[in-house]
Amino acid sequence: MKTLRYCLAIAVLVLSGSCKNNNTHKSGYEIQLTVQGAPDSTTVVLYHHVDGEEVIIDSATLSRAQATFKGEITGLPDTYYLRLEGVPRPLFFFLENTRMTITAAADSIWKARFTGSMLNERYVDFTTEQYKLTGKIRPLYPQYLAAREKGDTVETARIDSIYFATENLVKTNEIAFIRRNTDNILGPLQATRTFYNDDSVELLATIVKSFAPALKESTYVQRLTSSLEKWTKLKIGMTAPDFTQADSLGNMVSLRDLRGKFLLIDFWASWCGPCRAENPNIVAAYKKYHGQGFDILGVSLDTDRSKWLQAITSDNLTWHHVSDLQGWRNAASDAYGIRSIPYSLLLDPDGRIIGKNLRGRELHTAIENALAP
Repeated sequence: MKTLRYCLAIAVLVLSGSCKNNNTHKSGYEIQLTVQGAPDSTTVVLYHHVDGEEVIIDSATLSRAQATFKGEITGLPDTYYLRLEGVPRPLFFFLENTRMTITAAADSIWKARFTGSMLNERYVDFTTEQYKLTGKIRPLYPQYLAAREKGDTVETARIDSIYFATENLVKTNEIAFIRRNTDNILGPLQATRTFYNDDSVELLATIVKSFAPALKESTYVQRLTSSLEKWTKLKIGMTAPDFTQADSLGNMVSLRDLRGKFLLIDFWASWCGPCRAENPNIVAAYKKYHGQGFDILGVSLDTDRSKWLQAITSDNLTWHHVSDLQGWRNAASDAYGIRSIPYSLLLDPDGRIIGKNLRGRELHTAIENALAP
């Protein structure tokens, strides 16, 4: 099963951009903030991230639970944050040059309500409905693992059916939302969340072309364009891009060096629960088919060397392993545009891609078909 890719409860986004907004300030933005239950003199900080560093834009102290922020941003909206003193979890939102009101409770500022921004209200309505659907998915993964541990194939099939039906509805709603918002920043933003791997390259390319010209310079469209450039190199029949990284002993290993056998490239990490849950299936495939010309290259997105090596030993992963220990900045996963793990590619002896994201019995069937005379 896939991991749940939504974390909708942690962020409420105020989005703008090229969309028409009758409330837009010619002179900049104005935020009227009300934090219910917060004592007077509580500090609220407005900040932004630039190249991974926190940059404080402004701060204010609450008086009778209220504070005001004024300023001006240039260019397209971007992600900003409001952090309430004493509350570790901030409010994430997109700042635009408009007058808006934000109302929240002191102990849950991230659940703020907004007025004054059509974009924000539209997005909150959408994510609220989606959250109801994803709420049905979250309990399924532990249920699935428990059923698989017991060998209950009827229950695992039932859970799979519920999961995929719900996930398909979630994605259908997402794509419809994107198509309704190709003239404003909401479409590109949601597209970066919906298209997180290379299984819908043609659809994504069509959607990116439909975005209004004014949005082409947005960070979201640029991110999507970059992903498309990488994913178009991973089509079935293409040669997988070569890369070189250090193995667990520090020796450099290139993908090209492993040609001559059918090869599974498995992107994983010790901290990835679904990756670890799938490992017994991959171990079984390796033991069954290795002697027939099948091999595996594990590419870890770990940052902690000891945890990486410990997971290899604990899960009995007795094949090739490499990592640059850069986490999500792993050079190989970045070159492949990987934004979600586990992710895998099955290659033929010449290094051409013949399968993607094979899990469970599908992996065994694909290997058997590949090895067949």
